[in-house]
Amino acid sequence: DSLNAALVHATDADVIVDALFGTGLNRAPDGINAEVIRSMNELALPIVSVDVPSGANASSAEPFDPCVQAAVTVTFAAPKVCHVFEPAAVLCGEVIVADISIPDAAIQDEGVTLALTTPAEVRPFIEPRLASTHKGTYGHVAIIAGSPGRSGAAAMGARGAIRTGAGLVTVMTDPETAKLVHSASIESMTYLGGDVNEFLQKKSAVLIGPGLPDTDRAYNWVRATVASIELPMVIDASALNAFAGRAGELNPQGRPRVITPHPGEIARLLEIETRDVNAKRVDIARQAARDSKCIVVLKGHQTLVADPEGHVNVNPTGNPGMASGGMGDVLGGMIAAFLARDVDPFDAACAAVYIHGFAGDLLKEEMGDTGLAAIDLAERIPTAIQRLR
Repeated sequence: DSLNAALVHATDADVIVDALFGTGLNRAPDGINAEVIRSMNELALPIVSVDVPSGANASSAEPFDPCVQAAVTVTFAAPKVCHVFEPAAVLCGEVIVADISIPDAAIQDEGVTLALTTPAEVRPFIEPRLASTHKGTYGHVAIIAGSPGRSGAAAMGARGAIRTGAGLVTVMTDPETAKLVHSASIESMTYLGGDVNEFLQKKSAVLIGPGLPDTDRAYNWVRATVASIELPMVIDASALNAFAGRAGELNPQGRPRVITPHPGEIARLLEIETRDVNAKRVDIARQAARDSKCIVVLKGHQTLVADPEGHVNVNPTGNPGMASGGMGDVLGGMIAAFLARDVDPFDAACAAVYIHGFAGDLLKEEMGDTGLAAIDLAERIPTAIQRLR
C-alpha cells in the first residue's frame, strides 16, 4: 500500500531521485525492491541516480535485472566500471563525477574505480615548443620492425613517431622494408645491419614488433633482444606474441616499458580465452600489468591503460572506423615518441592513446567511418595536437 501511495504522488513529480541501492549491490534486486525499480522505469519520468542506478553492479558492465534506467547518474570521486562500459553504461545516462573530498587512498577499490583520460591530462605533454629547442630535444626513436610482406607496419610505426613530434626516427629492418619506409616516411632513416647494440647507440626509446615474423626463430631473437634493451620501450604485435605464456619475462627488472595488446594478444600472453578478455577487460588489463610489470594498453573500444599498481585509465576518444590494419602500428610509434622525450610511461600511453583516438575522430568527421586508413590518421596527428592545446 505504501508503495502504491508513493507512486500516486510520484506521477505529479518532475524528476525521481533514485538512491535505493549503491555500489555494494552484489545480486539482482528482488521482492519489493524489484517492484520499486520496475515502477520507477514505468513512470517515464527523468530519474537521477545517486552513485549508480539501482540494480547496477558497480564493478561490471553487466547490470542486474531489474535495473533503473537513469537519465543522469551522479557518482563520487571517480567513475565505476558500470558507468563506462556498455550495456550498463547505457542505463547510467549522463554521468557526473562529483568531488566530495574523498581521499585518493580511500577510493582505490580495485575492480570498481576508474579514471577517464581528459584533454587537461594530455596538455602538459603537448605544449607549444620553445624557440630554443632542436631535434635532439625531442628524442631519437629506434624502431625494430618489418619483414617481407609486412613492410607497411614498420612504415606506419615510423609515421606515428614522426607526426607525434619525435626529433629523429630510425628503423632497423630488412632491405625490402627499408625501401617502403624511405618512400612512405621519407623523413625516417633505416639501419640494415644486424647488431642491435650498435643500432641503439644514441637512441632515446624503442618500438619493437610491428611486422616482425611470427616464427619460433624470430620469437627467440625477440626475447633475447628485449631482455638486453635498457631504453624505454614499446613492445607490440609479433614481439608481444613472442612472450605468449611468459608475461613475467617481459620486464623482470622493472624498466620503463609499455605493451600494446589487442584482446587476442593479451589472451595469448596470459593463456586465457579471448572471450574472457572481452567479458572482464578491466580485470584482465590489471592482471597483465601486474604480471608483466609493464604499462598495458589494452586496445579496443574504450582502450584501457593500466599500470602494475592497479590504476586504470579509460580512453573516451576513437570510433569504429579505426578498426583497420596499421592503426596499432601508428599508436606504437606515437607512444615511443613520448617515451623518447622522457615522459612517464603511463602518461605517455594515456596521452598517445587519447590523441590517436582524437585524430581518428577528426578523420571520421572529414571522411565518414568507412575506409579510414592508418596513413590518413597519422597525417591528422599534428592537427589533433593543435586542437587539444
